[in-house]
Amino acid sequence: MVWVITVSFMKKMNPNLRQFFARQMQSAFTLIEVLVAVFIIAITLISGLRAMSSLAQTSHDIEQRTLALWSADNILLEQKIQRTPFNVGEEIRDCPQGRFAFQCVIKVSPTPNPRFVRVEVSVRLDKDKGKDTHHLAQLFHVTLKTPNTP
Repeated sequence: MVWVITVSFMKKMNPNLRQFFARQMQSAFTLIEVLVAVFIIAITLISGLRAMSSLAQTSHDIEQRTLALWSADNILLEQKIQRTPFNVGEEIRDCPQGRFAFQCVIKVSPTPNPRFVRVEVSVRLDKDKGKDTHHLAQLFHVTLKTPNTP
């Protein structure tokens, strides 16, 4: 009914004004078009936020693994500098680095050559004590059982 009134009203109108309204009606967006556009923008923003969240988590993981690797390297260098002998067995030490509290597990095992030992340093988060969790970093080193003295 409204459409019929609009058509009859437009027929009585000035031709220039009629063309103006016809162009306006053709160039306007419908509600469904606006809703589709808003939906597309929302999906794009959500995927962007998920990507940024993933990037932040990846950055945190890289920082954590790098500091864990430094902790493992520090353990090996400390033994080398102090020139203390490696005893076969397992030792657990706290080895904090940066803002993280790590725990280093040092496993020393014999090799076929009795003068050498294999040293494995594994680093995990301190909060994972006693749990069988993955290690953030692992270093393996073969060295003399008793370091040379100067």
